[in-house]
Amino acid sequence: MPSITERTDWYGTAKSDAINGNDGNNILYGNAGNDVLTAGEGDGVSVLIGGEGKDRLVAGSQSDTFRVTAESDSYYDSTGGHSDLIVGFDPAHDLLDLTAVGYDGLGHGYGGRLELIYNEALDRTYLRGYDYDYTPGGDPKLFQVALQGD
Repeated sequence: MPSITERTDWYGTAKSDAINGNDGNNILYGNAGNDVLTAGEGDGVSVLIGGEGKDRLVAGSQSDTFRVTAESDSYYDSTGGHSDLIVGFDPAHDLLDLTAVGYDGLGHGYGGRLELIYNEALDRTYLRGYDYDYTPGGDPKLFQVALQGD
C-alpha cells in the first residue's frame, strides 16, 4: 500500500479512458476523449483534470480538487453540452479550481464570475460563464461545468 505522502500520476490517452486512483495521493489526467476519472478512496487526496472531451469526474472519500485548465475543455454551444460532470462533490472538503480559466467567484456570468444555475429535472447544478470571444458567423461557446445534485 502506498504512503499517503507519495504521489501517483495517471494519464489517459486520446481515446475515452476509465482511470481509478489508488488510496494514496493522485493526479489523474484524462487528456482527450470522454473519460471517467475516479478519485481514490483511501487517506490520500486526488486532483482530477478531465482535459478535452465530455468527462465524468468522481469524488473520492477525501478532499479532492477538480481542475479545469482550458475553457475549451468544458463548454456549451448550439449543439448542446460538452461540459464535464462532477459527481459526489462535497463543498465541505472538495475544491473546484477554475483559476487557470480566469474564474474566481459567483455572480452574473461575466467578468470572471460564474452564474450558478440549478436544473431540477436533471438534478444538476451548472456553473456558467458568458465571457467568450465571438467570431461573426461562428458558434459561440460559453464555459460550463456541471455538478451532480443541488
